[in-house]
Amino acid sequence: MRNRRVLGAFAIGIALIGGTVACGKSDDGTTAASATHAAASDTRAVVSPVADQTLWDPCQLPDAAIAAAGADPATKVPKVAGADFPGWKVCTWRANAKWYDFVILSGPPTLQEIRQRDDYTEFTPDAVGPHRAVQFVDKDDPDRLNCYLAVEIPGGSATFRVSTRYSVGKQGDPCAEVHRYANSLGQYLPS
Repeated sequence: MRNRRVLGAFAIGIALIGGTVACGKSDDGTTAASATHAAASDTRAVVSPVADQTLWDPCQLPDAAIAAAGADPATKVPKVAGADFPGWKVCTWRANAKWYDFVILSGPPTLQEIRQRDDYTEFTPDAVGPHRAVQFVDKDDPDRLNCYLAVEIPGGSATFRVSTRYSVGKQGDPCAEVHRYANSLGQYLPS
């Protein structure tokens, strides 16, 4: 089950980032995925490069804010499935509810570029505070185990994601949860 969860988390990273991957051993001896380069076969994912230093880093969110939103700050991991992706800042937490993980990805895609992706569907315009946003789901996720909310920020977008843990199963609405996180943490987004 852990491998399915890791692969699911990794798939989101690849889907949003559009990079290619290779497998290898992580520091703890488990199989982990890593990015071999940031060049994407789907160039729509990244149009204009943004230096890592200028990206908003979701791992800098205050622990108290993460706890108040409903995730465990002690579970923070500054990667997706143990992989770093150049041009992106990523942070993952385990939800206190235990049935899902919560991820924020900060990168250069605009909301329009995200809407143009053919691997996502059910795009719904939204807002998080003063920021324009769009909610969407994976096209190949008929059970709606995952939900995304991309929020416009300077230099691109911050994508909030709730991902059901396969080992536990869906025990609520991932889209309701992703909105709750975005609304709770939206005050920390750059303007």
